[in-house]
Amino acid sequence: MKKIFNSLFFIIITYLLYNLFRYNAKINKTIVYVIAVIYIIAIAFLYKKIDKLKVNKYMFMVMFIIMLLLQIMAGYVFKVFPSWDFGVIYREALKSNELINDVKYFSIYPNNIPTLMILKLIFSVVNLLKGKFFIESAIGLNIIAIDVSIIFSVLIINKVYGKNKAFFSLIFILFTPLIYLSVPIFYTDTLSMPFPIIAIYLYILFRNSEGKRKKIIFSFSIAFITLLGMNIKPTVVIVYIAIIIYDIFINKYEKKREIIYPILSIVLIFALINIEKFIFKVVFSDYIEQIENNSFTITQHLVMGLHNDGKFNQKDYEYTLSFIGRAEKTRGDIEKIKEYFGKILPLENAIKFFTHKEVLLWIDGNYELNIFLAHGYYRTGTIQNLIYKNNTIYLYISQVQRIALIILMIIACFNKNKAKNEEIINYISRIAILGIIIFFAFWEINSRYLINYFPVFILIQIVGINEVNKLAENLKEKCIKTKNNILN
Repeated sequence: MKKIFNSLFFIIITYLLYNLFRYNAKINKTIVYVIAVIYIIAIAFLYKKIDKLKVNKYMFMVMFIIMLLLQIMAGYVFKVFPSWDFGVIYREALKSNELINDVKYFSIYPNNIPTLMILKLIFSVVNLLKGKFFIESAIGLNIIAIDVSIIFSVLIINKVYGKNKAFFSLIFILFTPLIYLSVPIFYTDTLSMPFPIIAIYLYILFRNSEGKRKKIIFSFSIAFITLLGMNIKPTVVIVYIAIIIYDIFINKYEKKREIIYPILSIVLIFALINIEKFIFKVVFSDYIEQIENNSFTITQHLVMGLHNDGKFNQKDYEYTLSFIGRAEKTRGDIEKIKEYFGKILPLENAIKFFTHKEVLLWIDGNYELNIFLAHGYYRTGTIQNLIYKNNTIYLYISQVQRIALIILMIIACFNKNKAKNEEIINYISRIAILGIIIFFAFWEINSRYLINYFPVFILIQIVGINEVNKLAENLKEKCIKTKNNILN
């Protein structure tokens, strides 16, 4: 099973890398790829040097403080007036007279209600304090979500490779623009960031635990944390599916009866989903009829995902809205899906279509943050213009990091370390990435939809960098042996 998966992953990611190079981008792709290779060599060198340091907790604290200060500065410098969907949620959260005021919007997008409730809670505290710092408090919440995901990424790397490699990962993250530029946009993409990585951390604890009681607790915790994340961003479920696939098909249990635990986790998550549905109907009983009539179904995102370039399409949006009730919407959407899918075929055209979609999804290393930050910004200046307008350098940095990520994904395929924890992060990360690729082949796409998997991307990059150093060591040994043989 491992060989099949490694081969499949290698072929798909290599194919993606090749097509990213072929894509007609505004920046020089050759320069990006060359710098990406140099970047990988440089960070692999740094990775090795840091391994020789005496790392202590104070070094971690200093790095976290520096990162936090830079995030606070980014929140101030790039502060925006909330617009599009996160603006609707923000303005609704400011209203305290009703549970939901903008019934029309939230009946169409009930998936944004949990985020609304979180902001309402935060803003109620601000009101109690007689404050007016609502945007600042939302930015603070966003920083917490981002940093919690980073902390769990570092904890996992510490558990797998030790504190030196964990310290390197923190430095590596520190130089990633995403963790700063996403701070002002307090939306589901960043607020859901902690959940995939926490699920992986809990699975590592599960695999390293002894006794039925602990394993049951961790099985429940994984299911529960996944459900919480799905309430904010449904794509969190991809990492849960990756964990289950790894646990059943790749992991080798010493005792076959232990296969009951992933099955138990699946039963638990379905039970929790049904309990949550019941609670939701009770709490939002006054709005259930409108939600049933207006809310978009899964099929609506598939309609957009199979049309043109797979991005949001206003005509498709209005088409789905023209039907009343979920059943009618679904029926209408299925007709459109059949129509669009028929246009994609035959197979050769389908391959071109899905390839183009994946390229659009993965090509933008800056997650379109420069576009979203340019909507209703509070301040202008030299720093802002480096992101909004004269952003060539920023785009090159983003693209280099994205191409380096994909190259390191490929290199991670060569990792043959059978150490339990390293195998877990290597396979679960790559299964999740493959799941993302398959999911967005059909779903509506946007570069920012990848943001909540940033911590998972960190894990696979560390595996890849570790493998680069192993390959370098092997090459060095072979060169020394060859040299000795020639001299002898």
